[in-house]
Amino acid sequence: MKKIFKEFGVHFCAATILLGISLLFNDYDVADEEQLSLLVVVMCGVLISIGGYNYLKNRKGVVVMIVGVIVLGVALSTLSF
Repeated sequence: MKKIFKEFGVHFCAATILLGISLLFNDYDVADEEQLSLLVVVMCGVLISIGGYNYLKNRKGVVVMIVGVIVLGVALSTLSF
């Protein structure tokens, strides 16, 4: 289970970096709002997966997981996709 959380964390981090780089090279318009919303959701995925890995490793990542879930809930209820 730790390995799965770690792999998801690495993939979410890579997706966050690629989305951030793509936003740097684009002009701002309505389509970028969808990319920004996706970027927030992917960053929440990073928090949840890395927090889950640390929780299973040494029981200290529960706060990171809780923050990731709360921010994900707020993001899904307020952002437009």
